[in-house]
Amino acid sequence: MPKKLSKRLYNITSKQISALLVLSIVATTGTYLIIGSHAASPYASLNANTGTLTGGAVPQADSTASDGTKVLFNGTSTTQTTNCMPSPEACGYPDPAATSGSSVIGPVDSNGNSVACSSLPSSGSITSTSTGQSITGLNITGYVLVTSSNVTLNNDCITQSGGGSACTNSTGSGSSHACFPLWVESGSATVTNTTIRGADASTNSIIGVSSNTNSSATMNHDYVYNCTECIYYSWTVNNSYITSNGNNTAHPEDVYLSDTSFTANHDTFISGVGLDTDAVFFGDTNGGSGGACDDQWTVKNSLLTVSNNGNYVVGTCGNSSSAGPSALLDFEDNDFGPGGNACGDGGIVWDTHCGENGNNVGAWCSGLGSRLTWTGNFRDSNGATVYCSPSGNAPTGP
Repeated sequence: MPKKLSKRLYNITSKQISALLVLSIVATTGTYLIIGSHAASPYASLNANTGTLTGGAVPQADSTASDGTKVLFNGTSTTQTTNCMPSPEACGYPDPAATSGSSVIGPVDSNGNSVACSSLPSSGSITSTSTGQSITGLNITGYVLVTSSNVTLNNDCITQSGGGSACTNSTGSGSSHACFPLWVESGSATVTNTTIRGADASTNSIIGVSSNTNSSATMNHDYVYNCTECIYYSWTVNNSYITSNGNNTAHPEDVYLSDTSFTANHDTFISGVGLDTDAVFFGDTNGGSGGACDDQWTVKNSLLTVSNNGNYVVGTCGNSSSAGPSALLDFEDNDFGPGGNACGDGGIVWDTHCGENGNNVGAWCSGLGSRLTWTGNFRDSNGATVYCSPSGNAPTGP
């Protein structure tokens, strides 16, 4: 006759079964909270790229990721993504066509979805009045003048009935707010998820946004258009979309600076008019008077293109006679889109005008020494390397 299990052994087995049932219920409930209703639990996002990215982290398209986008925590591309034009969002770059996710620019709602400027409360022009002032969630018709420290603009729209043909290269930042709807005169400003534009691209176009050399200005997830020299002087621009599609008498360039610095990471820059002076970046020297260049450029992980077969992409140091001791050129892992002359999709970058008949062909690359960093830059059409050539001629290899 088979032996019966003792009562003591039977009781232990029952307790173990009960414990396993409790554990199973807890695990099932936790899984539901995380996956089934994560918006109501401490887990707000299951995809890293939809969270807040800091410390140089940037999104990048990756077909193997669960939602098609991965996060690069050192801000440097590990693979080359090509054919990103005319849809930057497809490669993870900022794009006005994006309505949600990390490529969104301009105002958003609490869920990070794009919202129309017309849905925001209306406001007239604003001048900052105090340190730490917050200008948030407004549809501003006119201008914003910053004269205080730590001013923040967040989820705003600034639309200016611009000066059109009255906006020239000699128009100073403070002389006409019709040409500069956002001017950081002094102090500092942080501009996030904000759209800044002229009322149209022609008679009401603007020059752009400006900061003085004694001020500090930062942009993140912003959209600037209907402008000609859209970023004027010293800014740090991240995760934004800038296009010089305006048409007035100022030279059409996404960024203009002279004797100062500009820093960008993970942006889309499109110079869109196609005039002879068209460029994405143009650095001047002593406001055009010449001499040793002291411009400092740091541009990383960005999409750069000149539409309509414009002139050049990178004009680093115009009107210079040499590269001065403080000049800096740091271009890393940028995608050079179609358009422009040899310095763009043609694959060569050199000289003060990047392929133009300018001053001192090759002076930049040959004179910067350790202050030149040019690595990982490639053509959008086929991933081919874009070189910085000291000789001004196409090199045969890296």
